[in-house]
Amino acid sequence: MTAWVCHPAMDARGAAGMEFAIGGMMIMMIMFVIFDIGLIFLAQCGLDYGTAVAARWGAANSATVSASTVLTQFKTAASSLLGTPTQNCLSYSSAASVPAGTVCYLVVTFSAGATVGSQLTVQGYYKWAPVALIDGFKATTLKSTVIVTIEN
Repeated sequence: MTAWVCHPAMDARGAAGMEFAIGGMMIMMIMFVIFDIGLIFLAQCGLDYGTAVAARWGAANSATVSASTVLTQFKTAASSLLGTPTQNCLSYSSAASVPAGTVCYLVVTFSAGATVGSQLTVQGYYKWAPVALIDGFKATTLKSTVIVTIEN
């Protein structure tokens, strides 16, 4: 009878740990990508909702509309989805005048007096930065534009 002796080349200790190290990294990367895609859709929905509410408010209150009142409505509506950055949101007359590094801003354009038939345009911008630091995901600026015609 021969004794059972493990050959050093057939030692499988640590194989599961090595498989997890390789496979686990890929699974974690895929999870972060899915998480980032969900966050970008959430940010775009929040931006769309905030600009729509602000434009609707501006059209309904055309007698008292100003860039600052539209901005206040945007901050109130979008803060539930976009969070804290919207509280620092500023309003500009054009996208070209926005300083570099601004995270959230609105461009509100309307004709002075806001008469019936004139248009109110609200453009919201939000700089989204990814959670996963993967080369394919770069920081990008999301944009939402709402144009309403003043009817009352």
